[in-house]
Amino acid sequence: MVYVPMHIEEAVKRECKRRRYGERTIKTYIYCISHFLKFTGKSLDKISMKNVRLFLESLSEKVAI
Repeated sequence: MVYVPMHIEEAVKRECKRRRYGERTIKTYIYCISHFLKFTGKSLDKISMKNVRLFLESLSEKVAI
């Protein structure tokens, strides 16, 4: 069984604060994770490495244009 936090945003904030990241960094991480989750349209426990690769490829295509 995979642990999936109920409130991913709060989990990310807590971990970032534990690592002493700045507020801007925390906001950026949350934005990027939200963007990725919207891209996949899947729950955390259903995401694969292929989803990550496709997301990164889509980002690199946007930059290349």
